[in-house]
Amino acid sequence: MKRFLRKIASIGLFLVIVLGIAYLVVSILMVKTVVQGDSMSPILEDGDVLMCNKVTYNFNPPERFDIVVVPAKDGTYIVKRVIGLPGERIKIDNFGKVEINDKILENDKGIGYILDKGNAKDTITLGMDEFFVMGDNRNSSIDSRFDEVGPIRRSEFVGKVVFRIMPFDRTGKIE
Repeated sequence: MKRFLRKIASIGLFLVIVLGIAYLVVSILMVKTVVQGDSMSPILEDGDVLMCNKVTYNFNPPERFDIVVVPAKDGTYIVKRVIGLPGERIKIDNFGKVEINDKILENDKGIGYILDKGNAKDTITLGMDEFFVMGDNRNSSIDSRFDEVGPIRRSEFVGKVVFRIMPFDRTGKIE
């Protein structure tokens, strides 16, 4: 009987250690965030619970079309898509389309004609450490076009969105 109890205690201790290590790894590498609003619709919806990789951008820069978590000027965190990269010139043209370096953005994930061009009515030139982010639902998005967000420095990125946890019927990898 003692042998059986030791075996159970050993397995229990092993499970506690494994779960503890897993918890530490996830808490160090990942952060949970909740989508607020419909600025990323239809890919992400209001209330979606996401996991964000916090360390990706320590090794590689954000890439165009990455879905990311970044800060707004009011201290809240928002989920947006990277559109403009360091050194690029961004403008919303008269047809409501995004231009990068005087060319229409190809493979744009945004939906709809952009009604409010914000500061991008004039060309915005990004600094060598700045990125331009926008919501996919451009007409319901407060993003880099506006002073409330503006261009985002690489050091400000919280991380890259990689996985939707909830709702359960839409759980899966985000690309």
